[in-house]
Amino acid sequence: MGLGTGLVNNLLVLRGSTTALDPLERCSLLPTVLELICRKQTLQEEGMESQITKSDTPYDPSNKGTIQAFISYNSADRSKAERLKVCLEEYCIESFVAVRDIRQSQEWQKAIEEALFRADILIALLSEDFSNSDWTDQEVGVGIGRKIPIYPIKLGSDNPHGFLQKYQALEGNAEECAATIFRLLLGEDEREVVSQILRLRSKSVYLWQLANLNDKRDFPTSNRLAKFLDAIQELSNEEEQALIDLYNGSRYIFDANDFRQNILSQMYRLTGHGYKFEGSILTRADGQ
Repeated sequence: MGLGTGLVNNLLVLRGSTTALDPLERCSLLPTVLELICRKQTLQEEGMESQITKSDTPYDPSNKGTIQAFISYNSADRSKAERLKVCLEEYCIESFVAVRDIRQSQEWQKAIEEALFRADILIALLSEDFSNSDWTDQEVGVGIGRKIPIYPIKLGSDNPHGFLQKYQALEGNAEECAATIFRLLLGEDEREVVSQILRLRSKSVYLWQLANLNDKRDFPTSNRLAKFLDAIQELSNEEEQALIDLYNGSRYIFDANDFRQNILSQMYRLTGHGYKFEGSILTRADGQ
């Protein structure tokens, strides 16, 4: 029995029920299971026993289901930063954009410092005006010093400068860059700066997005999410079981062409386990 199954069963015991669930009912418990997976791995990694402190910053980093990004930009590129912020939200990446995300009553420098030291990743919008700002190079320096992932995005012909020279800049529109950043966090960025916890949270965000398809007749979104599966490098037993339950519990995932055509080979690549279909249900080929 997979660990994800064990977590579901433990939840049933806590709720006073021992009745077996069909895939759709099991799927309804997945949000709680995914939170437990993320919490357990965080405690193991950091040795933490208390709840994560919630913040009152405007971009709401208190949401455990999000990844926190700091967007460094020159004020001349504010509209581009705001567009990227919207696109990143498609992948549950909550972004701090100075000016927009600082309340009038807040001390602006303190708000920026708090956001910088809370960010999981830093995104630098490299335009010809970037280095003309009094703050952008300092913001990047904080990110480098904290050893968090830094993703420069080229807005023009200027290449990364200074300490940013060692980073490969991303190119494309806001939608393309947001998708690329999410793929990198899921597994394509193999640098040590992408911590195990950040990788875990990225995969949990992905599973959350799939869980949201249960209530939506949204095949385009399902097909879009299917394309991210090959960015993931491995699944834990819990994540494996969660993905199986999601797949079997939502026909909006199953009926999406990109999932249906690739799920067997992807599951083998990610877990080393053979899978097969029994009717429309995805099961382990070895019966476990």
